[in-house]
Amino acid sequence: MKFFLKMLLAILVAPILGIAATLLADRMHPTLDDAKALRMLSGRPVLGTVSKLLTPAAQQRERLHMLGFAALACALFVVQAGWATWIAMQLPHK
Repeated sequence: MKFFLKMLLAILVAPILGIAATLLADRMHPTLDDAKALRMLSGRPVLGTVSKLLTPAAQQRERLHMLGFAALACALFVVQAGWATWIAMQLPHK
């Protein structure tokens, strides 16, 4: 039972640590979304920008790709949790 609780704790803590590491990396290397943010950060004038214009079909395609990625990430988490639970159930109980 003690091992099962440790596995459950690991399953819950690992994604939290991964998200925390991602947020930390984002804070250390920020991205700028527009020229105004770049101008404010650098204190220098911005000479030009490049825009990304998407057609409605391309926007829909990007949305579907993102949805697919999210679904696969959730499925991976469920498979990992199931695998860890199965391993915990196979161990002899004391």
